Amino acid sequence: MSYYQDLKPEGIDNGLATLCLTCKLWNDLAVSTPELWSFIEIIRGSICTSQKSLPSYSKVSTWLDRSRSWPLSFAVIGEWFSPEESTSVKAILPLLLAHSHRWRRISLGFGYWFEPMHVWNLPHTFIAPILESVEVICDTYERDHIFYGRLLRGCPALCSFTSNQREYYMADLPPGYFPWEQLRNLEVVNPTDAANALTLLGRAVNLHSYCLTIALDSPWIKGPSLKSVTSPIKFLTMKIYPDPGYRENVELFFRFLDACNLTSLSIGYVQITHDNLSDILSKPRLRLSSLTLRNIEILEDEFLDRLTLLSESITTLEILRNATRPTYYGAVKNRIINLLTFHGEGSPKPLCPFLETLTLERCIEADDGLFARMVRSRRRSPRTLRDNGIALLKRLDVVFVHSMHSLDEEGLKEMYGEGLQGHVKFFI
Repeated sequence: MSYYQDLKPEGIDNGLATLCLTCKLWNDLAVSTPELWSFIEIIRGSICTSQKSLPSYSKVSTWLDRSRSWPLSFAVIGEWFSPEESTSVKAILPLLLAHSHRWRRISLGFGYWFEPMHVWNLPHTFIAPILESVEVICDTYERDHIFYGRLLRGCPALCSFTSNQREYYMADLPPGYFPWEQLRNLEVVNPTDAANALTLLGRAVNLHSYCLTIALDSPWIKGPSLKSVTSPIKFLTMKIYPDPGYRENVELFFRFLDACNLTSLSIGYVQITHDNLSDILSKPRLRLSSLTLRNIEILEDEFLDRLTLLSESITTLEILRNATRPTYYGAVKNRIINLLTFHGEGSPKPLCPFLETLTLERCIEADDGLFARMVRSRRRSPRTLRDNGIALLKRLDVVFVHSMHSLDEEGLKEMYGEGLQGHVKFFI
């Protein structure tokens, strides 16, 4: 079971073959363990992509038999199938449908060549009583609305939905048959504007986590008007494009959003300015325990001001930068590292005193050795730290921009040997 759980999805087939070919005893034990056979992948990329062969009808049938009554997870995603593969897949789909009573997580991806209603005619009485998670990768909802309507209406336990409309610049709202009130996790991969993003939150009144991409208003799609929304979300992941119009949408989104329960915020990815970040992180009642900033263009003074506001609640901090971004914006320099350092008993608390997990990638621009000393100061005896109201730093992942951090590397590797989790790398 430990070996199986470490397998990546695309390696499960070969991994199970290895288990079964070890010896007869292992084969008998594996065959009699239903959980091992409960994940099925039928995935094909573009016509130019060289990939392993798809599972045959007989193999899928065997896996379904061996999985017995265990909840099923499967993915059927096709950019292109050969005529022989297409015939095989069309035969396999009804086989999977016969086990819809034990579907738990599914991913479906259909291109223009493979319209689901033509090969997978869901009955009016379709029901998947324990289906929790659905990912849909499609060209449009409109063409196959009957298929998706029956699918989603038959999922009384659905709590997680990922929508990815390929080749569509803006994401329309999912259809009206969507089970909004029971949703806990929602991911909208395609870009959308502030009005649509807020409308989604207003409908999904029990949402726990939300992932979206904010873009400029589309001139050919008229979205709903902006309205204030109160949401119970705790985890928010937002990707933003660099055009000024996109940033205005981000400001509007946060201006009309009241999310007092928000504890984890991941923001950036493409590019964001310090003005946006100041508005977002200064929002009243924001008490984040986890903050992730990707490719942020922000001056040191503004960043320190915002981080100081959140300092007492932050336990996880991640600052990540692409290799192509200049380091003079968004860099972690001597001043910030000194403020994070615990200087001893009786001294003022360091910035983010309850920090337990720290990730810094390609953003450190400080004197060699200073960073390692900061980490060492947060790794003192637990009693000393506790008496001074400071948490023990448990995990550190760091990627230095260049190799001129030999003292930092030596000090960090010593602490990793003493129990600090994580890694240190160099990006050359």
